[in-house]
Amino acid sequence: MKRITSLEVKKLFGRYDYSIDNISQQDLRILFGANGCGKTTLLKILDDAAKLKISDILEINFENLKISYDDSCYLEFVKDKEKTLFNIKSAKKKIKSYDLSDKDKVFIDYIRKSSERRYHEYIHIPSSGMVRRRLIEEKPIHYILYSPENDIEYLEKIFADDPNNKAMEFLNLLKEFKSSCKFISADRLISLKNNKHHSDNEQSIVSGIENIIKQIDKEISDAAERYSQLSQEKDSSYVKRLIRNYSDKDKERELVFKKIEELKKRIDKLVSLGISTDNFNEDYSTAKINKGILHALDIYCDDTNEKLNVYKELETKLSSFFELMNLIFDETQKKIRVNNNKIEIYDNIRKCKLDVNMLSSGEKHQIILLGDIIFSSANSNLIIIDEPEISLHVKWQESFIDNIIDILRRNKVNLIIATHSPFIINKYWDYTQKLGSIEE
Repeated sequence: MKRITSLEVKKLFGRYDYSIDNISQQDLRILFGANGCGKTTLLKILDDAAKLKISDILEINFENLKISYDDSCYLEFVKDKEKTLFNIKSAKKKIKSYDLSDKDKVFIDYIRKSSERRYHEYIHIPSSGMVRRRLIEEKPIHYILYSPENDIEYLEKIFADDPNNKAMEFLNLLKEFKSSCKFISADRLISLKNNKHHSDNEQSIVSGIENIIKQIDKEISDAAERYSQLSQEKDSSYVKRLIRNYSDKDKERELVFKKIEELKKRIDKLVSLGISTDNFNEDYSTAKINKGILHALDIYCDDTNEKLNVYKELETKLSSFFELMNLIFDETQKKIRVNNNKIEIYDNIRKCKLDVNMLSSGEKHQIILLGDIIFSSANSNLIIIDEPEISLHVKWQESFIDNIIDILRRNKVNLIIATHSPFIINKYWDYTQKLGSIEE
């Protein structure tokens, strides 16, 4: 998958020229500037480019925009009063140029029906392949600028009858430019979710804190399910393997007991995280064990270690998440933990579980920020965060980058932050790019 290496924009809002270079090489970049200088817009452009939301990019006020990638490809938008050009340089080193003028239109009209409403859905497809979707009931409601995020297959089905048309050509070319990016927006306490029971255009507002907790819960339950499946496979073949692998050669007692001790430590760590209820507290060191039992213990240790490997990535994530969040919760004597494969917040004073919606705004922001960073960084090569300082105490702001930088570097993920706060920057001024005029 491609990695974005640079972003160049001229006359953003008719005023600013910016260049963000070496995005894929510099692990931390901080965009610092006053309100209105374009920090959030630059982040949005990066996210839209990664997700191929070309229509959204075109809504932004600029004259020229170029997004470059690690394989020397690029996407370029050139606007003037007469027309807008979209230039694509692909891996084949050819430059394709599309005129996105509204004078060039093709319309596809189809009707959808649902149990609650009927409407016409018009897909506007200029011959360049740009797509817009307009929903109409009795009166026009709104326009949805439609781009192929998670919907390329859907669009390909629409165009399947004519694979030689320019819309299909455009989509096939555009697919090459999808990259991996996680955008944590300033309004992270709420998020939009597609309603699967109605139109794929219908969205509902959900709690950001509940959403991230559900994501982590799913990762825990998925790992538990994989553990259960592997356990069944191993248990069903245990006797067969025990007999088949048995030999007259003695197992070295010290090596087997070392395996047992290491396994105990591993299980204890998982139990402390709440993702295992297994116990391995038997002390075999003084027991009289013949070579048959020693052989059985050796296979048991190997099997158990293989089963526990399904938790390896989750263990690393939860360890980091709990360590950071419990430092934050320490002053208010709360604790975050796993109980029955679900994340919960426990009040050590009142001795009860807390509803996550009862947490302070700052605590919610920290859970969302750290949860998204820790649990998404393994699947993204770029994480961008808008205003991480929102609702955070100065002490939390000062420690924010310190808390996450090692995690991101370990996962080889690049981080771009947009902030107004010098406390967020703290000791990282060498990583800071000033935008606009700080005095304005």
